[in-house]
Amino acid sequence: MERRQLLQAPPVTRAGAGKDADLHGQARTPLRQRPIIYTAPDFYDDNLKGTFTDYPFWLRAVAQHPSKVYPGRRWLFWQYSGSGLSQGVNEKIDLNVFHGSEDEWHRWVGRVTS
Repeated sequence: MERRQLLQAPPVTRAGAGKDADLHGQARTPLRQRPIIYTAPDFYDDNLKGTFTDYPFWLRAVAQHPSKVYPGRRWLFWQYSGSGLSQGVNEKIDLNVFHGSEDEWHRWVGRVTS
C-alpha cells in the first residue's frame, strides 16, 4: 500500500448486492486488506445485521445517532449528513466523523498508510 493511501470502502447499500456468503467472499480489497464497509440503514437491516463483526463499519445515519439506528454495531466512521456545506466547496457534500480520540485517529491513519 502506498504511503497516504486510505483503505478502500466499498459501498454495501443496495438490495440484491448479495447475501452473507457472497458478501464475505468479496469483502477483501485487491491488497488483501479488510475494507471498511460503508452502508445505509435499510440495506444493513436486510443484509448485514449480525454479520462482519470483525470488520470496521462506516455507517450512514443522517436522522439519528448510529447507536439508535444500528444498536450494538461497532463503527469507525459515521456519515451524519449527505447535504453538508464546507468552506471552499461550492456544492453540498457528505459530512463524516471518526469514532475515536485524536491519538486513535493517528494510530489508525498510520496503520492504513504504512
